[in-house]
Amino acid sequence: MDFEKSFQAKIIIMNSELLKHYLEVIWKFINKNIFFILIVVLALLARMATISHQTGDYTYSFSVWYDFIKAHGAFHAFKYPFYDNYTPSYAYLISFVTLIPIKKIVAIKSISIVFDLILSGSVGVAVNLITKNKFWAKLSCLFVLLAPTVILNSAYWGQCDAIFATFCIISLIYLLKDKPNISLIFYGIAFAFKLQAIFLLPLFAILLLLKRVRWYSFIWIPAVYLLSILPSWVAGNSLGFLLKIYVNQSQMNQSLNFNIPNMYSWVPNLFDDLYKPGLYFAFGIVLLVMVMLHRYCRDMTNKKIVIAAFMFALLVPFLLPKMHDRYYYLADILSVIYAFGSPKRYYVPLLMIFTSFFAYAPFLLNSQPIIPFGYLAFIPLLLIIISSYDLVGDNIKKELANSEPDQATQ
Repeated sequence: MDFEKSFQAKIIIMNSELLKHYLEVIWKFINKNIFFILIVVLALLARMATISHQTGDYTYSFSVWYDFIKAHGAFHAFKYPFYDNYTPSYAYLISFVTLIPIKKIVAIKSISIVFDLILSGSVGVAVNLITKNKFWAKLSCLFVLLAPTVILNSAYWGQCDAIFATFCIISLIYLLKDKPNISLIFYGIAFAFKLQAIFLLPLFAILLLLKRVRWYSFIWIPAVYLLSILPSWVAGNSLGFLLKIYVNQSQMNQSLNFNIPNMYSWVPNLFDDLYKPGLYFAFGIVLLVMVMLHRYCRDMTNKKIVIAAFMFALLVPFLLPKMHDRYYYLADILSVIYAFGSPKRYYVPLLMIFTSFFAYAPFLLNSQPIIPFGYLAFIPLLLIIISSYDLVGDNIKKELANSEPDQATQ
């Protein structure tokens, strides 16, 4: 009996010492990172202040999906294509939050808010890999969390671009770590959420030409997509429908421009006349840029991979017709990593987010553009030129300098 009491007393003392140790560790962490913690709390409060706002996307899509899943069951609902022109991946997450006893709008928007946090952390990891500076990494996290377009996209608008962007950034992280297979798995996950992930496909193509990525690694993209539609197929949905979601999505909406300041802000909205030529033009310019990078950017350092990722994430939606107001979201995020990796380009995320913010305004305010898109479109064009120069400018100068002595001797 005395032995038992003595043993119990020792356990209590050990547990109290262990608890004291953990509390000391937590207190040291809070004390050391109090500024960053306060900013994170502020960022979350900003989201909470706007979380109850309902947009058309929430009212006529996500809220309807939530109710449909509640009515038919978290699994059996996926027998039906209730998720409009989306893939089922985001609907799976909504299915999960239907099981949580909280207000519907909070449940749905919380998905994107959680991914805001993961996204900001992923940006910090990427910045740390490039700069080896933990302070810069933390600062980049806060920059993303406080970016107006990130807050508006998730908490106010209720959109889910943070999800696919998160997986794109994680994919980028593994590229920087020279782990292309894992990178393409995460890229495949991004693609399973949003077709906009293709904005980064030219980057992987360049790395394939430079033998940084092997051709068979690209198998992960369709493999992950097939895994993502498997639960819906098992539930009874049509495999043909699930395989053609992005094809069907690309055939919707007959307009060259949906409130995005890109090259189609400068031309009349003659969809029938300009849509197909616009696709060919975009493909040709992207191909030309890829050839230029293959010729003048063989020294594809980690910093240059980030710059190329930003450039393509901006160039592709700038050139393509039928782009929407939110489609610079990935470029917004990559611009932050670009600027922290190249501090002389500190203005890039400021200009990028400024552009996206005013692209959001017509939909969110139900108004005409505050700044005419014909003027605003010059900002992404300027950023494309600047990032392209950062990729190939020095190498072109070196080649020209080396060719001058040869010409002098002739």
